[in-house]
Amino acid sequence: MYDNDAKFQTDYEYNHSLDAFMQQSYKMPYHPKSLSESLAILNEYKDTLPNDQYASIESTIRGQAIGHQYCDRFDIELMVKQAKGEVTYEKGIKTIKERIKKDLKSLREQQKE
Repeated sequence: MYDNDAKFQTDYEYNHSLDAFMQQSYKMPYHPKSLSESLAILNEYKDTLPNDQYASIESTIRGQAIGHQYCDRFDIELMVKQAKGEVTYEKGIKTIKERIKKDLKSLREQQKE
């Protein structure tokens, strides 16, 4: 499939090396590469949540992983805070919008460099 790229044996290896290159070249924030990484982050909160809320968040993370969209620490912390009642839905949406604006501003500044 990759005739000129003999050092990559599989599509998996090629895609992961490409991801690493893209993150390095654009200085993007780290994003989990697998479901197990996202679940490891959630596991840190296992003792702070009731079983039903933990299972609900785990189900959400697994559902996102079906489309190869793995939740990062920010996403999981926000879900945990919402489950505990520390953050309302509206405040959560506002927090997400602020994060997106911040990330876009950071990427634009890096592109100018």
